Amino acid sequence: ISANVDWNAQAQNTLNEKLRRPQNTNVAKNIIFFLGDGMGVSTVTGIRIYKGQKAGNPGEETILNMDKLPYTGLAKTYNTDRQVPDSAATATAFLSGVKTNWGTIGVDQTLPRFQCEGLEQAKVPSIFKWSQDEGKNTGFVTSTRITHATPSVAYAHAGDRYWENDKPETGSCPDIARQLIENEVGKNLKVALGGGRSYFTPKTLVDPEVNTTFGRRSDGRNLIEEWKQVQQNMSRRAEYVWNKQQFEAVNPQNVDYLLGMFAPVHLDFELDREETMSQPSLKDLTAKALDILKKDNKGYFLMVEGGRIDHAHHSGNAKRSLADGAMFDEAIGYAKDNTDQSDTLIIVTADHSHTFTIGGYPSRGNDLFG
Repeated sequence: ISANVDWNAQAQNTLNEKLRRPQNTNVAKNIIFFLGDGMGVSTVTGIRIYKGQKAGNPGEETILNMDKLPYTGLAKTYNTDRQVPDSAATATAFLSGVKTNWGTIGVDQTLPRFQCEGLEQAKVPSIFKWSQDEGKNTGFVTSTRITHATPSVAYAHAGDRYWENDKPETGSCPDIARQLIENEVGKNLKVALGGGRSYFTPKTLVDPEVNTTFGRRSDGRNLIEEWKQVQQNMSRRAEYVWNKQQFEAVNPQNVDYLLGMFAPVHLDFELDREETMSQPSLKDLTAKALDILKKDNKGYFLMVEGGRIDHAHHSGNAKRSLADGAMFDEAIGYAKDNTDQSDTLIIVTADHSHTFTIGGYPSRGNDLFG
């Protein structure tokens, strides 16, 4: 560790930079909302150290792309009925502005979880609808399945986050996958990229890539084919892709609506993706989404979810979580470098924290994984 750091000069430079920064009072034409699922303060610290050590440094001194944003704050997170929130209710809160019950999607707290009756009266619109009403382009990318808790709030309303395909318990309420195809907000999304294609296909249909996996739908519907038909009926330049080669072949100048699902369920953890390179990275997905959304002058709203940061933490797998976090930060860096801060607002946040701590007083440069 270098002993030649001039800490006073470093502090003065940071202060001068803050003082020189002009206040941007423009109205944002574009918004990119980055959501690190489960990415609490301790996880951000871990990502910082992990990313720095991968570059051959001690790690603690690393400055992430998200660290370079001009303003920093903290948010309180809770549900109307739970002290610790889940991703469905938090997504409802940050996308609609309304806190709600644990495990519910796009509804207010008048609807108890697991209940279908009363759904219509409890629905709350999301910023995706508001943006579409203003004529803006909208889209999302995620490393989870596209019917999962966070992305589903963009276009769906449900009494339970797991009503992702047709199940008996959904009753007369449409499942989340159906709502992507049938709801106005869902069918008008310009970009929806992630995993979860098995939730859109019938149980009799084998997955095109994983021949031991079949669809999950009991109603016999192939919602992917229905999406293609809906877009064709509206004379739209639309494309569906399910592998990396197809994704890379998409020319954003020739495609206005892009649906991509690159796994039967979730995308691979970043550490596993790096081994096979069979799926696009979160940075790749973000880049393609931006190329499509920013083609015209209407403005856009894009949500980017690093959803598997959370999943790895649930399994107590710190290395996979931090690797996904590092890729999430790469996507942030790409967005910062390829947009104009004068008209584009970039927000990075988490929906909740997670069980991740660094124990004791380890030495600088200590390996986080032992």
